[in-house]
Amino acid sequence: MHKINSINIGKSLLLLFVVMMMLFPVCLAQDEVEDIEITDEIEDERIVITELYVDGEDEMIVSDRALILTGNITVMNASELMITSSDIQLSIRGERSYNVSILDEGNMIISNSTLNTLSNASLVKLLDNGQLKVINSNLTDFKSLSTSSNSTLIVQGSRVNINKIICTGKNISFTESSMPHGDLNVTVTEVNLEDFIGDNIFLDMNNSVLKSIQCNLLKIRTVDSVYLNESKIKNCEIESKNETFVVDSTFESLTLNSSGIAINVSTSEGGARAGGAIRAAENSTTKILRYWYLTLNVTEMAGLGIPAKITVEDYFGNTILEGKSDVYGLYTEPIIAEIINSTKTVFVGNYKVKATYANVTTKYTPIVLDRNVDIDLQFKSPIPLETSTKLMVPPDAVMVDESVKIEGWIVKELPEEDIEIVASGPGNSSFTLICKTDENGVFEKEFSLNTEGQWTVYADWIGGASYGQRFTKSQAFMLTVQPRPSLMILLIQALPIAVVVIGILTTITFLALGRSKSKV
Repeated sequence: MHKINSINIGKSLLLLFVVMMMLFPVCLAQDEVEDIEITDEIEDERIVITELYVDGEDEMIVSDRALILTGNITVMNASELMITSSDIQLSIRGERSYNVSILDEGNMIISNSTLNTLSNASLVKLLDNGQLKVINSNLTDFKSLSTSSNSTLIVQGSRVNINKIICTGKNISFTESSMPHGDLNVTVTEVNLEDFIGDNIFLDMNNSVLKSIQCNLLKIRTVDSVYLNESKIKNCEIESKNETFVVDSTFESLTLNSSGIAINVSTSEGGARAGGAIRAAENSTTKILRYWYLTLNVTEMAGLGIPAKITVEDYFGNTILEGKSDVYGLYTEPIIAEIINSTKTVFVGNYKVKATYANVTTKYTPIVLDRNVDIDLQFKSPIPLETSTKLMVPPDAVMVDESVKIEGWIVKELPEEDIEIVASGPGNSSFTLICKTDENGVFEKEFSLNTEGQWTVYADWIGGASYGQRFTKSQAFMLTVQPRPSLMILLIQALPIAVVVIGILTTITFLALGRSKSKV
C-alpha cells in the first residue's frame, strides 16, 4: 500500500512538473512584455514584445535594441519615432500581419537599422502629411508601401525589399539606395532618384531629378521637362509636354514621345548602326536632336598642350562651332549628329576641324560623328610660345651620322638643372639625352642622327615645375636628316671640279713651257 501511494505521489509530482514547464514560457513571455512610455529612450538589450504607439506631439527613441513586436507601429498627430542602430521584427512567427502607419503629420526616422516583418501581408502606410525617412537601413518583406495626402518618403543609402511601392503623396526621394525587385509606382509633385537601383519604375510627376538610375523598365509621364542623366536602363519610354534631355546614358531600347536632345546616348537597337537607334513615338510630332562628344587634344610638335582656337565646319565650309581648348590643349563639346522623327533619321555628322594659334593653323581633319570621337590635332610647324626653356634655332638639315649641336637656356639663371633633349623621328625613332645647365642657366648637347627623314627636337626643363613654370618644354624645331651620297654621286659631283682643276693645271703647264722657250 505504501509503495502504491509512493508511486501515485511520484506520478502526481511528475505531472505537476510537466504542467509547470508548459506554463513557464508563457509566463516568461508575459514577463518580457513591457508597456513603453512615449517619452522613454530604450537602450538596454531586452527583447520587447509590444506595439510602438506615439501620439500627441510626443517623441520616442528606440536605440541599440533587438525587438520583436506583436503589434503595430503607429506614429500620428505630429509625434515622432526615431529608430536608430536597432533590429525590429514584426510578428514572432508570421502568425499575424502587423502594420506601420504614419499619419497626421507624424514623423518616423529609421537610421542604421533593420525593420522587417515575417508576414507577407504587412503594410507601410503614410497618410495626411506623414513623413518617413530611411537612412542607411533595410526595410524588408512588407507587402507594400503606400503614401498619400501630401506625405513624404525619403530613402538614403538604404535597401528596400518590398514588392510594391505606390506613392501619391507630395514627394519621394531615393538616393544611393536600391529596390531590386518589384514596382515603384509614383504619382507625386516632386521625384528625386539619384544613384538608384530598381526593377520597374513608373513615374508621373511635375518636377524631377533623375540621375544614375539602373533598372529594367522606366516609364515617365509628365507635363514638365525631363532630365535623365548617367543612367543604365533596359527599356525606357518618356512622354512629356515639354522637352526631354537624356545625357550620358545607355539603353536596350529608348522611345521618346516628346521633342528633345540626346547627348552621348547609345542603345542596343539598330543593328550595325553605331550607337544604336533612338525611336520617336509613332504618329507624333517628336523631333530628337542626337549629339555625340567631340574631344580634341591640341599640341605643338613637342607634345605641349596649346590653348588654341577650335573651328568645326561642315563639308560646305559653313562654321558650325567655334571654341577654345584649355591651357592643356583639351577641348570637349557635344555636336549634333542626327535628326530623328517618327518616320526617319537624318545623319548630319560629317564635319572637319582645325586649330589655330598665333596665326598658325593645323590642317583640316575630317570627322564622322556617329559615336564619341577623340582626335589629336598637332601643329606641324613651330609656334611662338612663352616657355621657360629656350632653344637656339638648329640647322634645317644635316647628313646621316653628322654631329648636331643643340644650345639653349632657361629663364632662371640656375646651375646644375637637369635638361632633357628629346628627339623623335620616323618609324617611332626617338631618344632622350640629359644635360645640365651652367652657372648662367645655359646648356648644350651634341649628338648625331642615324635615320633619314624629319626629326622633331625640343628641350624640357625637368625641374621647371617646382619653380612655378607652367610651360617647361621649349619650342620644337624640325630637322631634316639627309642621306649621305654614294661614292659614284660624289665622283659625279666632283667631276666638274676635277675638270676645272685639270684645265687650270694644263693652262699653267702651257704657260710655263711657253716662257721657257722664249728664254731660249
